[in-house]
Amino acid sequence: MLPLLLMAAAASSGSCPIERAHYALRADRSITAEFHPTQRNDDWPAGITFAVHVAKTAHNYWWLPWNGGTDGRQNIRLTRLRKGASSPLEMGPHADLEFWTTDSSYRFLDGVPKAGGAAPAHIFVPLLNRALFYYSMPEGNADNVPRAFFDLVSCGKANAPVDVELWPVA
Repeated sequence: MLPLLLMAAAASSGSCPIERAHYALRADRSITAEFHPTQRNDDWPAGITFAVHVAKTAHNYWWLPWNGGTDGRQNIRLTRLRKGASSPLEMGPHADLEFWTTDSSYRFLDGVPKAGGAAPAHIFVPLLNRALFYYSMPEGNADNVPRAFFDLVSCGKANAPVDVELWPVA
């Protein structure tokens, strides 16, 4: 527990760059997440992709962070790699979820993380459990993910860049 608290404190002080942050789901440490550098455009200016890995099924999910405009909501949109490993489903755009980030004291952070920025200490995606279950169903190997916070567990080597589909926002 002490290493987790030390990592969370380091993240809140900005000493862990987002591209080096590694997370584990509090209720099931075999479900992990990290941010990968990716291309940018006018619709997707953050320059990072949020990746969730489910060890039990070997499924990987790729999400693009985005801010909700004037309402201040933070969101992620399901996407896929352009080539190589893929998400369990060949889905289209507009699979969006709310995405909450906090510091080590659970104070909400403004805006989604961006490339080159500090890693949040905790991440909560309220409906991730439902989304992963339904997105993995057609394959017949459903992901039953508990509802919980992702906690920063290490600040290791930089995550490799990924080339993802940048769906048009409109």
